[in-house]
Amino acid sequence: MNYKGEIDNSLKNLKYIAIYKRRKLIMAADNISRSTSWNDKITNHMRKKVEEFIPSKKLDVINEENRRTIFENSRGKSNIDLTITNNQMLAN
Repeated sequence: MNYKGEIDNSLKNLKYIAIYKRRKLIMAADNISRSTSWNDKITNHMRKKVEEFIPSKKLDVINEENRRTIFENSRGKSNIDLTITNNQMLAN
């Protein structure tokens, strides 16, 4: 399956939201990329764009490490959802 378009569209939407730099933001993203950066057990090739995008927009992932996973089906379990915030939210 080719998920490149889904990742690009997701990041495009987050980019529009992230322009509100002076406001406190918390964003949730249903994401198909996997990375230990947001406490998933594995990292896949789709995570690179997401991992580059987040700091480029001065955002932070605030997923907490947890034994429970967000997504589970017959093929496995993962933490593919992201909770992202900006510096204004972290300051308070």
